[in-house]
Amino acid sequence: MSFTIDIDTGGTFTDGLIADHARETVHVVKVPSTPHDPTLALLDCVTEAARRLDLTVPALLRDTTVLRYANTIATNAVIERRGAKVGVLVGPDEPWPSWLVDEGWTEADMIERAPAAQALGAFQTLVDRGAQAVVVAMAEPGEEQAAKRAVRQEYPGQFLGATPVFTTSEVADGPDPAARLNAAFLAAYVHRHLAGYLQRAEERLRLQGLTRPLLVVHSSGGASRVARTHALNTYNSGPASGLLGARALARRHGVRHAMTLDMGGTSVDLGVVADGQAAIDETSHIAGLPVDLPAMRVYAVGGAGGSLVGVEDGTLRVGPDSAGARPGPACFGLGGQRPTVTDADLVLGHLDPEYFLDGRMRLDAERARSALRPVAEALGVPLDEAAWQVKEKVAEMSAGYARTVAAGHGLSGDDLAATVLVVYGGAGSAHAAGIVRATGLRTALMTPYSAVFSAYGSSGLDVVHAYSRRIDRNNPDPVRVAETLIARARRDIAGEGFDELTLTITATRARGEEVVSSPEELAGLDGVTRVAVRAVAPVPHVAFEPGELGDPDASAARRGERDAYWGPGHGRVATPAYERRLLRPGHRIAGPAFVDGADTTTAIPPGFTLTVDEHGTEILSLD
Repeated sequence: MSFTIDIDTGGTFTDGLIADHARETVHVVKVPSTPHDPTLALLDCVTEAARRLDLTVPALLRDTTVLRYANTIATNAVIERRGAKVGVLVGPDEPWPSWLVDEGWTEADMIERAPAAQALGAFQTLVDRGAQAVVVAMAEPGEEQAAKRAVRQEYPGQFLGATPVFTTSEVADGPDPAARLNAAFLAAYVHRHLAGYLQRAEERLRLQGLTRPLLVVHSSGGASRVARTHALNTYNSGPASGLLGARALARRHGVRHAMTLDMGGTSVDLGVVADGQAAIDETSHIAGLPVDLPAMRVYAVGGAGGSLVGVEDGTLRVGPDSAGARPGPACFGLGGQRPTVTDADLVLGHLDPEYFLDGRMRLDAERARSALRPVAEALGVPLDEAAWQVKEKVAEMSAGYARTVAAGHGLSGDDLAATVLVVYGGAGSAHAAGIVRATGLRTALMTPYSAVFSAYGSSGLDVVHAYSRRIDRNNPDPVRVAETLIARARRDIAGEGFDELTLTITATRARGEEVVSSPEELAGLDGVTRVAVRAVAPVPHVAFEPGELGDPDASAARRGERDAYWGPGHGRVATPAYERRLLRPGHRIAGPAFVDGADTTTAIPPGFTLTVDEHGTEILSLD
């Protein structure tokens, strides 16, 4: 099989990275997202990839080894509070989860207290009150399983999807009962929403010719098939993939500290790679709830391409609301009337209206000007100056967030000044220079795949399964627990079509964690409270062979020029534009200039220079 496909669905666009390993080529695809059914955009992405490769969709999918999918379905369900009505059954010794009621996640009558022996009656009460899913939280995993078995024996049909039951020990295994309960609650809250989409997507892909399981990207790094994915594992998986891609890029360039900025159409996500490592939180926070869920540390902020622009009490406002994919910015011509950051970029001349998405989508500059004109009038400035203030506001907002995030990772002073900004997302390259300057940095890195960087990041992921179990009276023998978890790992990996795997066994004791080479070694350890097994099956990754640095003269890549505004100190000037696909290692471009690609535009303001390294990475430097 020749192809690997990585797809990332965002709020505005769905991105694809298709690697043809036989020909050693990589293809980038970007299609509009379909918020009413995200799987439609996934299929559109595959269809567009097949068209680019001059193949039928069945021919492409039959020859695909791996299809990895990152998405924001669970994230959006939590943010928009569009999840299931969840009932909670707590054991006699568990804390009463009043915070779930106080924060509006559920209602007081959707919580019942009962021992495992009385679980069946409590379950029926919750279902009668409208529960679409039920969480069981008890002191011991064995009690939770006994309660679940009682329900299963009486209502076997419920496990076909009507009212699923989640136990905290199946979803999470940390020491904090509240964090375990929160994880199970949110998993139940988004399960139905996500499971329906993913199962439908996999079925459609199989009907079209895919012979391997659809792999779902997890927020902790790694991917596994739909049947082995808890819905909560996918929360923020797209931004997490981007952070992993940035870590790989930073290591390749010998960068010690990097900040990541993912600016798409709907949101901006920040991350940090410090000393070559991307931070993973064992306990994360989702919508204000502490959750027992390992996740890459990514921070969502405002100011994306689709962020709405307005004036409030004489002050320019950008975001937090977004125009999304539909209706989108005014210039999309899909019914949007309110101005966005993208409309401001078009008014400035920083986007080519005839070349958006490789010319497959024309932007309407007059609609953008009409939408932004009330903003200019409210500010009392010319239209160009209003658009420039929007661009400056985005830089100012992103820089403020970036400095705060960096300080939280110990990066300030000289360390911050030496930090490199890795920029990606469809709107990131157009704003990179302003953010670099406003943050106090000097350099930004952008790859040829920056516009689909989360898909690029997931292309480096292996199939990963993580299992853990507490050692308690129900499971007193660490050796047997490890053997059981390993058998489960082998079964799950084989079910995804992979034979080769590596196993890591970790024991938790009072003094910390200790890695052992075999289950038998656990017999010699005292005080083991938890055993974890991590199984990794390697899959094909995108490989990048460096080219040779050539002449810095980039004139052969020049595609023309356009009138662009660069602020009050420069005004409108005829600005050269270069074609990204024609750039070669060694090329150097001094600002002001643009590099136009099929899916993103890099703006090079006066005072900045862009060079292309041997990997095709664009290095944007403040002179």
